[in-house]
Amino acid sequence: MEDRHYPLGFAQGASEILDGFGAEAEAIGVITILWNRHELRLRDIFERLLEPVRDFAAAVWESENTHQGRAKLLRLAARTTQLSAVQAELLDAILERTASLSEKRNALAHAEYVVDLQSDALLARARRRQKPPVYHPSDLESLNRIIDDLRELDAIVGALSVELAPDDLKQSIAAVAASLRPHPGELG
Repeated sequence: MEDRHYPLGFAQGASEILDGFGAEAEAIGVITILWNRHELRLRDIFERLLEPVRDFAAAVWESENTHQGRAKLLRLAARTTQLSAVQAELLDAILERTASLSEKRNALAHAEYVVDLQSDALLARARRRQKPPVYHPSDLESLNRIIDDLRELDAIVGALSVELAPDDLKQSIAAVAASLRPHPGELG
């Protein structure tokens, strides 16, 4: 079967990428940065779950370099800690969404970007051993959906972080949140 794609950046390098697909390249960069931030926040949750041995927890986390392995570490830490029902529900939601987004992020981060010769559409081509490649849509709309999904996931991680905070910190967070709300009579 004839391949009807050409590799992005092959002919004119960076200028071809920036001139033809600058917005898409920017969105892929945003996804990469948000994903890295997400990984750091998951590490923080893991360390909080194992609070008395936080330095050890960080070393264990860093020794595992796959999302699947880190998810197993988080599940194990959650089982050895007494999470409230809300905390457990938030962690489950985080791990479920992270698994789904991990596949999308990996496809984007590790693929070869190609342009369809007929439609000029940008695609992320993931090659698989002894199987035909898989083409993932990389248009701006698809990429922005992933960014939105990462933002929603970040909000859930934030909620769990607050839930895991010590009571005195929760009180401080509540006080700051209350001070940010307009008081009656302040709105014109």
